[in-house]
Amino acid sequence: MNHYIYIWNPDKWTWLDQVEAICKVNNEEYYSQIWSSQNLKKMQRGDIFFLLQTGKGNRGVIGFGVIDGIAKDLPVWDDIRAKKGEIEDKAILSFKALSDTPILSRDELLEKYPNPTNSKWIIQTNGQQCQNELAELLLKGIERKIGNITENNAYVSDDEYYANGKVRKVTITTYDRNPKAREACLIAHGYTCSICNFDFHKKYGVLGKNFIEVHHLNQLADIAVEHEIDPKEDLRPVCSNCHRMLHRKRPAYSIEELKEIIKNNQFIV
Repeated sequence: MNHYIYIWNPDKWTWLDQVEAICKVNNEEYYSQIWSSQNLKKMQRGDIFFLLQTGKGNRGVIGFGVIDGIAKDLPVWDDIRAKKGEIEDKAILSFKALSDTPILSRDELLEKYPNPTNSKWIIQTNGQQCQNELAELLLKGIERKIGNITENNAYVSDDEYYANGKVRKVTITTYDRNPKAREACLIAHGYTCSICNFDFHKKYGVLGKNFIEVHHLNQLADIAVEHEIDPKEDLRPVCSNCHRMLHRKRPAYSIEELKEIIKNNQFIV
Protein backbone atom coordinates (compact mmCIF):
# COMPACT_ATOMS: atom_id res chain seq x y z
CA MET A 1 0.00 0.00 0.00
CA ASN A 2 1.27 3.46 -0.92
CA HIS A 3 0.46 6.82 0.66
CA TYR A 4 0.07 10.18 -1.07
CA ILE A 5 -0.38 13.84 -0.18
CA TYR A 6 -2.87 16.05 -2.00
CA ILE A 7 -3.34 19.79 -1.57
CA TRP A 8 -6.29 22.16 -1.57
CA ASN A 9 -5.74 25.90 -1.77
CA PRO A 10 -9.04 27.72 -1.04
CA ASP A 11 -7.50 30.91 -2.46
CA LYS A 12 -7.38 29.25 -5.89
CA TRP A 13 -10.34 26.85 -5.93
CA THR A 14 -13.71 27.21 -4.22
CA TRP A 15 -14.94 23.86 -2.91
CA LEU A 16 -18.64 24.50 -3.40
CA ASP A 17 -20.00 21.46 -1.56
CA GLN A 18 -17.37 21.28 1.18
CA VAL A 19 -19.83 21.80 4.05
CA GLU A 20 -22.17 19.11 2.73
CA ALA A 21 -19.16 16.86 2.10
CA ILE A 22 -18.00 17.20 5.72
CA CYS A 23 -21.47 16.30 6.99
CA LYS A 24 -21.63 13.24 4.73
CA VAL A 25 -18.19 11.96 5.70
CA ASN A 26 -18.82 12.52 9.42
CA ASN A 27 -22.09 10.61 9.09
CA GLU A 28 -20.26 7.64 7.50
CA GLU A 29 -21.75 8.33 4.07
CA TYR A 30 -19.78 7.90 0.88
CA TYR A 31 -18.22 11.06 -0.56
CA SER A 32 -15.58 11.37 -3.25
CA GLN A 33 -13.90 14.08 -5.30
CA ILE A 34 -11.90 13.90 -8.51
CA TRP A 35 -8.45 15.48 -8.09
CA SER A 36 -5.58 16.26 -10.44
CA SER A 37 -2.66 14.01 -9.60
CA GLN A 38 0.83 12.88 -10.37
CA ASN A 39 1.99 9.29 -9.76
CA LEU A 40 -1.18 7.86 -11.32
CA LYS A 41 0.73 4.93 -12.83
CA LYS A 42 1.84 3.82 -9.35
CA MET A 43 -1.51 4.24 -7.65
CA GLN A 44 -3.76 1.34 -6.79
CA ARG A 45 -7.27 1.35 -5.47
CA GLY A 46 -7.12 1.32 -1.69
CA ASP A 47 -3.95 3.41 -1.40
CA ILE A 48 -4.18 6.07 1.31
CA PHE A 49 -4.16 9.82 0.71
CA PHE A 50 -3.94 12.85 3.01
CA LEU A 51 -5.43 16.22 2.06
CA LEU A 52 -3.37 19.25 3.06
CA GLN A 53 -4.96 22.70 3.09
CA THR A 54 -2.57 25.38 1.87
CA GLY A 55 -2.96 29.09 1.10
CA LYS A 56 -3.21 32.12 3.36
CA GLY A 57 -5.68 30.80 5.96
CA ASN A 58 -5.58 27.80 8.27
CA ARG A 59 -3.05 25.33 6.96
CA GLY A 60 -2.65 21.68 7.79
CA VAL A 61 -4.14 18.22 7.21
CA ILE A 62 -7.92 18.53 6.84
CA GLY A 63 -8.76 15.07 5.55
CA PHE A 64 -7.69 11.62 4.52
CA GLY A 65 -9.15 8.64 2.67
CA VAL A 66 -8.50 6.04 0.02
CA ILE A 67 -7.77 6.17 -3.69
CA ASP A 68 -10.94 4.84 -5.31
CA GLY A 69 -9.80 4.68 -8.92
CA ILE A 70 -8.72 6.76 -11.89
CA ALA A 71 -11.08 8.92 -13.98
CA LYS A 72 -9.93 9.15 -17.58
CA ASP A 73 -9.72 12.05 -20.05
CA LEU A 74 -11.20 14.85 -17.95
CA PRO A 75 -10.66 18.61 -18.55
CA VAL A 76 -7.67 20.07 -16.75
CA TRP A 77 -8.51 22.19 -13.69
CA ASP A 78 -7.18 25.41 -15.26
CA ASP A 79 -10.10 27.11 -17.09
CA ILE A 80 -7.95 28.67 -19.79
CA ARG A 81 -6.25 25.39 -20.64
CA ALA A 82 -9.53 23.50 -20.37
CA LYS A 83 -11.12 25.82 -22.98
CA LYS A 84 -8.31 24.85 -25.31
CA GLY A 85 -9.38 21.23 -24.97
CA GLU A 86 -6.59 20.00 -22.72
CA ILE A 87 -7.47 16.84 -20.80
CA GLU A 88 -5.86 14.66 -18.15
CA ASP A 89 -6.47 11.60 -16.03
CA LYS A 90 -7.37 12.29 -12.39
CA ALA A 91 -7.52 10.36 -9.13
CA ILE A 92 -10.84 9.58 -7.46
CA LEU A 93 -10.45 10.38 -3.76
CA SER A 94 -12.89 8.69 -1.38
CA PHE A 95 -12.86 10.52 1.96
CA LYS A 96 -12.90 8.85 5.37
CA ALA A 97 -12.30 12.05 7.35
CA LEU A 98 -12.80 15.68 6.36
CA SER A 99 -12.86 18.92 8.34
CA ASP A 100 -13.17 22.64 7.60
CA THR A 101 -10.38 23.33 10.12
CA PRO A 102 -7.07 21.44 10.23
CA ILE A 103 -7.14 18.15 12.10
CA LEU A 104 -3.37 18.46 12.27
CA SER A 105 -2.25 22.09 11.97
CA ARG A 106 0.85 23.15 10.07
CA ASP A 107 2.52 24.00 13.39
CA GLU A 108 1.85 20.45 14.58
CA LEU A 109 3.19 19.04 11.32
CA LEU A 110 6.41 21.01 11.69
CA GLU A 111 6.82 20.08 15.36
CA LYS A 112 5.66 16.47 15.54
CA TYR A 113 5.66 15.04 12.01
CA PRO A 114 9.05 15.52 10.32
CA ASN A 115 8.74 15.10 6.56
CA PRO A 116 12.00 13.64 5.22
CA THR A 117 11.26 14.75 1.66
CA ASN A 118 9.98 18.24 2.53
CA SER A 119 11.01 19.48 5.96
CA LYS A 120 9.00 22.73 5.71
CA TRP A 121 5.78 20.98 4.65
CA ILE A 122 5.43 23.24 1.61
CA ILE A 123 3.68 20.92 -0.85
CA GLN A 124 2.95 22.23 -4.34
CA THR A 125 2.00 19.12 -6.31
CA ASN A 126 -0.94 16.74 -5.95
CA GLY A 127 -0.28 13.06 -5.44
CA GLN A 128 3.19 13.46 -3.94
CA GLN A 129 4.23 10.15 -2.40
CA CYS A 130 4.42 10.05 1.38
CA GLN A 131 6.84 7.69 3.12
CA ASN A 132 5.20 4.85 5.05
CA GLU A 133 6.76 5.83 8.38
CA LEU A 134 5.40 9.37 8.12
CA ALA A 135 1.99 8.11 6.96
CA GLU A 136 1.70 5.87 10.02
CA LEU A 137 2.46 8.82 12.29
CA LEU A 138 -0.13 10.98 10.51
CA LEU A 139 -2.80 8.29 10.78
CA LYS A 140 -2.15 7.87 14.50
CA GLY A 141 -2.25 11.64 14.98
CA ILE A 142 -5.56 11.95 13.13
CA GLU A 143 -7.01 9.06 15.12
CA ARG A 144 -6.07 10.72 18.40
CA LYS A 145 -7.99 13.81 17.30
CA ILE A 146 -11.17 12.37 15.77
CA GLY A 147 -11.49 8.75 16.88
CA ASN A 148 -11.25 5.41 15.11
CA ILE A 149 -10.14 5.56 11.47
CA THR A 150 -9.12 1.96 10.76
CA GLU A 151 -9.22 0.78 7.17
CA ASN A 152 -12.34 -1.27 7.87
CA ASN A 153 -14.11 1.98 8.69
CA ALA A 154 -15.25 2.54 5.10
CA TYR A 155 -18.49 3.23 3.30
CA VAL A 156 -20.97 1.77 0.89
CA SER A 157 -21.37 3.40 -2.47
CA ASP A 158 -23.50 2.55 -5.45
CA ASP A 159 -22.05 5.54 -7.29
CA GLU A 160 -21.10 4.96 -10.90
CA TYR A 161 -18.18 6.69 -12.52
CA TYR A 162 -18.14 7.28 -16.25
CA ALA A 163 -14.70 7.30 -17.84
CA ASN A 164 -13.98 6.64 -21.53
CA GLY A 165 -17.60 5.55 -21.93
CA LYS A 166 -17.31 2.74 -19.38
CA VAL A 167 -19.26 2.41 -16.14
CA ARG A 168 -17.43 1.35 -12.99
CA LYS A 169 -19.40 0.52 -9.87
CA VAL A 170 -17.86 1.21 -6.47
CA THR A 171 -18.73 -1.07 -3.56
CA ILE A 172 -17.04 -0.67 -0.19
CA THR A 173 -17.90 -2.11 3.21
CA THR A 174 -19.86 -0.26 5.90
CA TYR A 175 -21.22 -0.81 9.39
CA ASP A 176 -24.75 -2.13 9.51
CA ARG A 177 -27.58 -0.14 11.07
CA ASN A 178 -30.17 -2.40 12.63
CA PRO A 179 -33.69 -1.43 11.43
CA LYS A 180 -35.22 -2.99 14.56
CA ALA A 181 -33.13 -0.66 16.72
CA ARG A 182 -34.42 2.29 14.68
CA GLU A 183 -38.01 1.12 15.15
CA ALA A 184 -37.52 0.71 18.90
CA CYS A 185 -36.01 4.20 19.12
CA LEU A 186 -39.02 5.74 17.41
CA ILE A 187 -41.44 3.84 19.64
CA ALA A 188 -39.59 5.25 22.66
CA HIS A 189 -39.02 8.82 21.46
CA GLY A 190 -41.58 9.46 18.73
CA TYR A 191 -41.18 11.23 15.39
CA THR A 192 -40.41 14.76 16.59
CA CYS A 193 -36.85 16.09 16.30
CA SER A 194 -35.08 15.77 19.66
CA ILE A 195 -33.27 19.04 19.03
CA CYS A 196 -35.57 21.57 17.34
CA ASN A 197 -38.94 19.80 17.79
CA PHE A 198 -39.61 19.80 14.05
CA ASP A 199 -42.49 17.47 13.12
CA PHE A 200 -42.59 16.29 9.50
CA HIS A 201 -46.23 15.19 9.83
CA LYS A 202 -47.40 18.62 11.03
CA LYS A 203 -45.43 20.37 8.29
CA TYR A 204 -46.13 18.10 5.31
CA GLY A 205 -49.27 16.23 6.31
CA VAL A 206 -49.61 12.63 5.13
CA LEU A 207 -46.42 12.97 3.08
CA GLY A 208 -44.38 13.49 6.26
CA LYS A 209 -46.16 10.97 8.47
CA ASN A 210 -43.77 8.65 10.33
CA PHE A 211 -40.76 10.31 8.70
CA ILE A 212 -37.66 11.19 10.75
CA GLU A 213 -33.96 10.35 10.78
CA VAL A 214 -32.28 8.50 13.64
CA HIS A 215 -28.99 9.66 15.14
CA HIS A 216 -26.49 7.43 16.95
CA LEU A 217 -25.25 9.24 20.05
CA ASN A 218 -22.06 7.19 19.81
CA GLN A 219 -20.88 7.21 16.21
CA LEU A 220 -20.72 3.68 14.81
CA ALA A 221 -17.41 4.16 13.04
CA ASP A 222 -15.76 5.36 16.25
CA ILE A 223 -16.76 2.14 18.02
CA ALA A 224 -15.64 0.00 15.05
CA VAL A 225 -16.88 -3.30 16.48
CA GLU A 226 -20.21 -5.09 16.61
CA HIS A 227 -21.94 -4.08 19.82
CA GLU A 228 -25.27 -4.04 21.61
CA ILE A 229 -27.43 -0.92 21.19
CA ASP A 230 -30.02 0.28 23.67
CA PRO A 231 -32.39 2.13 21.29
CA LYS A 232 -33.87 4.25 24.07
CA GLU A 233 -30.49 5.36 25.45
CA ASP A 234 -28.22 5.28 22.37
CA LEU A 235 -30.46 6.62 19.58
CA ARG A 236 -32.47 9.82 19.04
CA PRO A 237 -34.88 10.96 16.32
CA VAL A 238 -33.65 14.11 14.59
CA CYS A 239 -34.76 16.10 11.56
CA SER A 240 -32.60 16.13 8.45
CA ASN A 241 -31.24 19.64 9.11
CA CYS A 242 -30.24 18.95 12.70
CA HIS A 243 -28.73 15.60 11.70
CA ARG A 244 -26.44 17.34 9.22
CA MET A 245 -25.48 19.98 11.77
CA LEU A 246 -24.64 17.34 14.38
CA HIS A 247 -22.11 15.90 11.95
CA ARG A 248 -20.47 19.19 11.01
CA LYS A 249 -17.52 17.97 13.06
CA ARG A 250 -16.12 14.67 14.27
CA PRO A 251 -16.68 13.52 16.91
CA ALA A 252 -20.21 14.80 16.35
CA TYR A 253 -21.79 17.56 18.41
CA SER A 254 -23.91 16.27 21.26
CA ILE A 255 -27.67 16.85 21.32
CA GLU A 256 -27.16 19.34 24.15
CA GLU A 257 -24.41 21.23 22.32
CA LEU A 258 -26.56 21.72 19.23
CA LYS A 259 -29.52 22.84 21.34
CA GLU A 260 -27.27 25.43 22.94
CA ILE A 261 -26.04 26.62 19.53
CA ILE A 262 -29.65 27.08 18.37
CA LYS A 263 -30.54 28.87 21.60
CA ASN A 264 -27.60 31.28 21.27
CA ASN A 265 -28.40 32.08 17.64
CA GLN A 266 -32.19 32.38 17.68
CA PHE A 267 -32.10 36.16 18.01
CA ILE A 268 -29.42 36.74 15.37
CA VAL A 269 -30.80 38.29 12.17
